[in-house]
Amino acid sequence: FTSSSASVSGNGVSAQGSVVTITEAGTYVVSGTSANGQIVVNTADDAKVLLVLAGVNLTCDSSACIDVENADKVFVTLADGTTNNLQDGSSFVVADDAEIDATIYSKCDLTFNGTGTLSVTATAGHAIHSKDDLRFTGGNYSINSAKTGIYGKDSVMIKDGTFNVTSATDCIKSSNDEKDGKGFVYVAGGTFTLKSTDKGIQASKLVYLESGTLAVESTDDTIHSDDSCLLNGANLTLTAGDDAVHADSRLEVRAGTIDVKSCYEGFEASAVTISGATSTIYASDDGVNAATKSTTTTDGTTDTTDQNQANNQGSAPEQPSGTTGQTNGTTPPDKPSGDTSTNGTNGTQQGGTQPSGGGNAQPGLQNGATGDASEPNVDSQAGTQPGTQQGGGEGGSPFGSDDSILAITGGTLTVYASDGDCIDSNGNIVMTGGTVTLCGPSNDGNSSLDYDGTATISGGEFLAIGSAGMAQTFGSTSTQCSVSATVSGNSGDVVSVVDESGNVILSFTTNCNYSFIEASSSKFVSGSTYKILANGTELTTLTAGTSNGNSSMTPGNNAGGPGGDQQGGGAQPGGGQGAPSGTPGEQNGTTSANSTQVS
Repeated sequence: FTSSSASVSGNGVSAQGSVVTITEAGTYVVSGTSANGQIVVNTADDAKVLLVLAGVNLTCDSSACIDVENADKVFVTLADGTTNNLQDGSSFVVADDAEIDATIYSKCDLTFNGTGTLSVTATAGHAIHSKDDLRFTGGNYSINSAKTGIYGKDSVMIKDGTFNVTSATDCIKSSNDEKDGKGFVYVAGGTFTLKSTDKGIQASKLVYLESGTLAVESTDDTIHSDDSCLLNGANLTLTAGDDAVHADSRLEVRAGTIDVKSCYEGFEASAVTISGATSTIYASDDGVNAATKSTTTTDGTTDTTDQNQANNQGSAPEQPSGTTGQTNGTTPPDKPSGDTSTNGTNGTQQGGTQPSGGGNAQPGLQNGATGDASEPNVDSQAGTQPGTQQGGGEGGSPFGSDDSILAITGGTLTVYASDGDCIDSNGNIVMTGGTVTLCGPSNDGNSSLDYDGTATISGGEFLAIGSAGMAQTFGSTSTQCSVSATVSGNSGDVVSVVDESGNVILSFTTNCNYSFIEASSSKFVSGSTYKILANGTELTTLTAGTSNGNSSMTPGNNAGGPGGDQQGGGAQPGGGQGAPSGTPGEQNGTTSANSTQVS
């Protein structure tokens, strides 16, 4: 390319002014600069085309810089050591039946690889858009987009690369909700810095993050799926205006590190399963929320139009059966089989030298591999669903529960909730393993542990430090001992639970004022006594028990209805006398632990 024209050599390619048109399969090396240039690929249906960007700078005033109208597959290799810049104009001029809406636009499968750098500035539409599958196996990308940064309608699959994406809508998106096996975003590696004024990563069927390092900031959800989401090894740093990770149907957290710096709600789905990973969540509302399709908004209003899941998502899973806590859930996809070759196709030469002839060898592959990535199973009913164990929780909402489920079977979860509940299920909560630490809220309108159905614990380590006004505890069918008490302490206290010999079983430094503590540990022994300390000062001594799933000091059947407002507390059947001033009700007339102020 030169400023106003382009020159070509070899077969299968022609130039008219500054528009280059490729009509045959083969490898094409592109370089040069044009203030209004374009590459058009329009080949036979079975043709495979490799574009090697070897130092190209294009602006196209009224269309896409790269427009793939027809081909089987197109591969874009970023030549080693090169920087390539593509920018569209202020608008797209519609010609014939063209649907061009991106700086790089493709109607067929599109794959990027290499080790060079590509900068895309989209002022009128999306930056990179494939109407089929969009894959990345390497390269360095800087994207600034007026719409979606990376958009694969059928799927987006990323194996490696460095991505800096700033978008006025979504950073990475897949939207096909009609075709089976499509509509997913799969990340198996790479480094990402994503900034969005809408959603960071969005998919209609499945978001699957297996590996890589992702820092995502968005004014809406940082990670969002209209169906399912699986976190299975990626390292995430998330800053969200709404939910950090949201799935309408199922969310599974299996491995990796998830650091939610701030959000309205942290993890949200109808069915949330946490079986691994280290997760830390700072939330202004609920840290983890198991609920049917979003019923709350950031302004605190209730949206009743989406109470039910979409028909294609199926019903919410039932509770896990037994105490193993094993769930199969979403079936992981296979990894992309395309390689991370920086040299593109068989024998492609870098630096602008044209290969001899065309040929149909598929670009960017090793040893004749097909390059097709096996698609993940995005059926919302895939995998064995949990069983049907019922557990009796102490309390539960008088307003009834739905089919939501929060199952914690492993991992480490730490939640700080400033105004909402640390963990909340509109249905049931089952904990069979893992380590859970909950801090907050200080206000009596919410609680560390909140559920509308039942909550049971049979394994793991659990410590909740928060407010007493609406406090709930694990229910009477729990098989692991718990202790709980009304106390009083301040932000910054080191709260510890110790056994009769002074051994520390659980300990945590709070960041909120608190009036209620619940603890449960696999080390607790029924009938043994345990002390709760703050900064080494004893707050109370409690006896662990399993008859009610919690200690003898547990408040009335709801462990926290102010004045008997909650079912089982105060004036409700089976509860004790309603407690004044928002303190928890008494259980069957027993005396609650003395409040102790720690200064």
